[in-house]
Amino acid sequence: MKPLSLYFHLPFCLSRCSYCSFCSQTDLGLTEPYVRALVREIRAVGRRLKNHRVITVYFGGGTPSLVGAERIALLLAEVKNAFCCDGQMEISLECNPATVGEGNASQFVQAGVNRFSVGLQSAEDTTLKLLGRAHTSVDFTDTVRALRRAGAVNISADLIIGLPSETGETLVKSADFALKTGVTHLSAYGLSVEEGTKLYQSGYRVDEDLCADGYRMLVEYLKARGFMRYEISNFSLPGKECRHNQSYWNLTDYYGFGASAHSLLSRRRFFHSDDVSGYIASPFALVSEEKLSAEEEEQELLMLGLRTESGVSVSELKSRFGCDFMQKYGERARALAPYLIIDGDRVRFSDEGFYLSNALLARLL
Repeated sequence: MKPLSLYFHLPFCLSRCSYCSFCSQTDLGLTEPYVRALVREIRAVGRRLKNHRVITVYFGGGTPSLVGAERIALLLAEVKNAFCCDGQMEISLECNPATVGEGNASQFVQAGVNRFSVGLQSAEDTTLKLLGRAHTSVDFTDTVRALRRAGAVNISADLIIGLPSETGETLVKSADFALKTGVTHLSAYGLSVEEGTKLYQSGYRVDEDLCADGYRMLVEYLKARGFMRYEISNFSLPGKECRHNQSYWNLTDYYGFGASAHSLLSRRRFFHSDDVSGYIASPFALVSEEKLSAEEEEQELLMLGLRTESGVSVSELKSRFGCDFMQKYGERARALAPYLIIDGDRVRFSDEGFYLSNALLARLL
């Protein structure tokens, strides 16, 4: 059976952060009808994908923890009824501090969640307030402590690189703060200031040079503490990599449920509208659909795979697409040395190459 990853977009938030451009919704009264629409979609899709085996489930948002453990348990039960599921299925839940604590942490664990991603973003309370975050650094500590007491052993923290007033030193300080709570994984994403967000309207723009310096400091700090970079924005202790994200980077089939969710099935890419009320009314309506050519899929695998520490397998390119890497890309690849390394069956970026990855990919592809 073909492996399959499932993503659920749960767009509900207590408030909208100043940098947020994602599909989000502060009207919590829509939660119940939205979950009912997800159930309808699960049942319909499960009937169509009988030749797939679910290996990961990811609840993203928004603030998925706001819908409550009972609804998460309901959705997981529907998944298990509708799909063939792997016995070692990774089930991740994004949560913001102050929405998970001593009162409900054990309920999420009992519901079946075995991996938690907690949105710290920064350990500087003044920065969190500026961003419109509804938590403090103490709330983050309390959340991780509650999850660990409930039996959770796979907990990730999210940081943002490029925040207002952030320096390399404060970024590393935030990472140090997170690691001291016992997290096993850390994601650090570069801030994108999108038009229409409060942060964009304030006139703030990211300083790319400062971000690059901060990223270098973060990589060295985490490496010294046993957190290895396995993808350009993701670091973990050995064995604690996010399997769901690895599915995306390997172009494993995935299906996205909910408003704005994207899917990729057998080279067919499609996604839902970001209109939450529209999704509730019609959970099967699609905004866009396209069929990737073998050439497009090949280049996407190269682009995503080269963002990972292990890079791309030359033999896999050959078996999946009939692509002879050296014949097709060899001249351009050799011109990118020493930033791009060809080592036996693997093609990957060097440490220095990661810092130039966007420019290098443009030259390679």
